Amino acid sequence: MGSTYKWETKRILITVKAYPQPSRRYGEAVCVAGITDEGKWIRLYPVQFRDLPQEKQFRKYEWIEAKVIKSSDDTRPESYHVDPDSIRKLHFVDTKDNWAERKKIVLPLLNKSLEELIEKCKNENISLGLIKPKEVLDLIIQEEPENWRPEKEIYLRQISLFSSVQKQVLEKIPWSFAYKFICDDKKCNREHILSYVDWEIYQSYRSWRKKYNDKVLNKIKNKYFDYFKNRDLYFYVGTVHKFHRFATFVVIGTFYPPKS
Repeated sequence: MGSTYKWETKRILITVKAYPQPSRRYGEAVCVAGITDEGKWIRLYPVQFRDLPQEKQFRKYEWIEAKVIKSSDDTRPESYHVDPDSIRKLHFVDTKDNWAERKKIVLPLLNKSLEELIEKCKNENISLGLIKPKEVLDLIIQEEPENWRPEKEIYLRQISLFSSVQKQVLEKIPWSFAYKFICDDKKCNREHILSYVDWEIYQSYRSWRKKYNDKVLNKIKNKYFDYFKNRDLYFYVGTVHKFHRFATFVVIGTFYPPKS
C-alpha cells in the first residue's frame, strides 16, 4: 500500500540548520527546522544541502517555498520530506529594529521551560520548541575522535563516487559542544546539559582554527558563551529521532536578539 500522505506546498522561515551527518540511507544529510507561514514548527529531513544548486542554498532566517510531504518513517508530527527541486528562496528577514520581524515570528512559539516541553513531548508527541534559559552556566567543549566511525566513512565515500556535485568530503569536527543551563520554571529542579548541534558553531571552528590556532576554543567560548550572556538568549530544541520516545532533546540552534 502507498503512503496516505500527499505533497503540499508550504512557505517556511528557516531558523535551524544542524551540522551535516553521514547517513547510510541518504549519504550526507542535514536536519533543517523552521516555522511555517501558519506559525507552526516544521522539520525537513533529509536535506542534502551541499548538493543543492547555489540558487537553492538558503540561509537561516530566509523564507522559502517548497513542496513537502509528511515523513512516513518518522512519527514526530513536525517531520517532513522536502522535494529539493521545488525549493524557491523568497526573502531574507533581517535584524533591523532589534530583530523586530524575527521576534514577531519566533517568540509566539516560546515554551515556559524544558520541563514543559518534555511534558508536551510525552503527552502530545511534540518534538520541536523554543525555550528561554534562566541562566546559562557553561558551554561544555569535549574532545572527540578526529575521524568518522568506519561505517560512516563508507557512506561518505559512496556519495563522493556517485555525486554529480564536486565538494570536499564532509569534515569530522574533533569537538562536541553542549550547554549547561537552568530554566525559569518552578518545575526545574536541576541543571540541564543538552548537546548543541547547530551548523553555525561547527562552521565557526572550521573558519577560525587557522587564524586562532590553539586559541580557537577560547574564541568559540567567547562567542557562544560570553557574548550570548549579554544577549536575550533563547534555545531552539528538538528531540533525537531514535530517542524521541524518551523525550531526549538537544539544542539545535540559538535565537539571540539584543537585550531590550
